[in-house]
Amino acid sequence: MNNYKDGKEITLDGGLKGTLWVAKNEDEKLSFFELLLSGKKYGCAEEDRKPFQEHLASIPDQRCDISFLHSITCEIDAKPRRRKKVEPPPVRVENKSVQYNCTVKVSKQLAQSMFEGMAVRLSNVAKLIAEGIVRDKILTPK
Repeated sequence: MNNYKDGKEITLDGGLKGTLWVAKNEDEKLSFFELLLSGKKYGCAEEDRKPFQEHLASIPDQRCDISFLHSITCEIDAKPRRRKKVEPPPVRVENKSVQYNCTVKVSKQLAQSMFEGMAVRLSNVAKLIAEGIVRDKILTPK
């Protein structure tokens, strides 16, 4: 599914070596809360914990390939400048972005830890959003 074998070898903080590769299609694109475990995508939410653990347990080796969103680069259109009324409007070009994933070979324990860490972050983000909604409803005049 992924093309990490075509990527570039990098060393992450802490010395772990991985491969940086470009996500070329929608199936390969990951969010900040997804992992690709040996080619299968998982969202790091409570409902995905059991399927993730089952897939992890089915891997015969004690080490597995796990991929995560490493970074994204994108082109941002410049703010339109004022123009004379006689000039035609500028042609809008679609923004392009490139998503870089990183694949590392890690122990099953570290893979599980990565899942748990992302699940906690996702839960914290959901909690912040919920608190903001509640606060806005309280502060919004009727």
